[in-house]
Amino acid sequence: MKNKRIILLYLMLFVYITINNLMMQSKFVYYNSVIISPFLLFVITIIAYFLLPTAQKRIKYKYEKNQNVIIIIFLYLIIYFISGLIFGYSYSIYSKDLLTLIKNIYSVSIIIVLSEYIRNKLVVNSSDNYINNVLISIALILITFNFSYFFRNIYPFSVGFKYIASQIIPNLVISFTLTYLSRKCGLISTLICNLSLGLIAIILPILPNISWIILSILKIVLAMFLYFNINYFELMYDRKYHRYLLNKNTKSTTILFIIVIILIMFILKFFKYYPISILSDSMKNTFSRGDIAIIEKLDRDYIEEIQVNDIIYYKKNNKLIIHRIVNIEIINNRIVITTKGDNNDDIDPWKVYEEEIVGIVKGKIPFLGYPAVWLNEAFND
Repeated sequence: MKNKRIILLYLMLFVYITINNLMMQSKFVYYNSVIISPFLLFVITIIAYFLLPTAQKRIKYKYEKNQNVIIIIFLYLIIYFISGLIFGYSYSIYSKDLLTLIKNIYSVSIIIVLSEYIRNKLVVNSSDNYINNVLISIALILITFNFSYFFRNIYPFSVGFKYIASQIIPNLVISFTLTYLSRKCGLISTLICNLSLGLIAIILPILPNISWIILSILKIVLAMFLYFNINYFELMYDRKYHRYLLNKNTKSTTILFIIVIILIMFILKFFKYYPISILSDSMKNTFSRGDIAIIEKLDRDYIEEIQVNDIIYYKKNNKLIIHRIVNIEIINNRIVITTKGDNNDDIDPWKVYEEEIVGIVKGKIPFLGYPAVWLNEAFND
């Protein structure tokens, strides 16, 4: 009987998703976001309340888990906002007029609250297995999914890849994490997490001007952190695990998480040294296409120590280049550099000035840069 009720709730969600997507393409799109869509989802929520039992088994370490979720979300928001000190800030696209702000907060938060209540209902009344968790996560992410926008942005490949990597993948990961939180922590944790992620762009007047790939990585790292943290409490509580196994698992996940964080920070240039993929063969025999060059950030105090035959990483005409120094001059008290690609017959026809130098090449890692090469080719087809 319960399974039939769950199926009925899925069918109602399917009808809602269909109606919502049709309304998004109509002239009533504004009224849909403010009135129609919240009302329909509210009706489904009321039906779910009476349709499915409300009892939930006792959640282990519920208070501690919720407390940790709040701390992790708070730390994420701090890191997200402080990242603007590195990447700069830009004004939010949302209007900060009071009435518009209230309308935006309402239209987003009401959908999130109702969606998370429905998620919790499905989680409480479904067995904890992979299929159910996937179904719940996908169903809940489709509530706000715009199919028309998806099909408009899936081609060409370069646009489609960016859309999938920036929207679909991180949102799926977050949805799976919310389902996990709902099962292991309850409704409060999912509300805190989803409301924080959903409202930050609306409430803040300025936002970090970070690229889509960094934002996607941040969301995925947040999901990983939440999962590892809650999983730690589960392992700690479950007495059928031997203490040694518990310590081994928690240490392993902690070490893995630290390695992932350090690797991400390395890629995102947080350290003095960072990797750059070689996209051409202009430096062949020194660097092959698909290699990774290790760049040392240039210290302006030591720029005069740059010598002929050093390989530098510089920006010229909005293009980043890695070439070897073949000549250094001092003109009007400015360092002027001539460069050449090792595989090129002629020297570069431009001069490089000291303020254009980004860093100095200090080493290489063969072959690991090919994914970046493939992505670059996809974006430039």
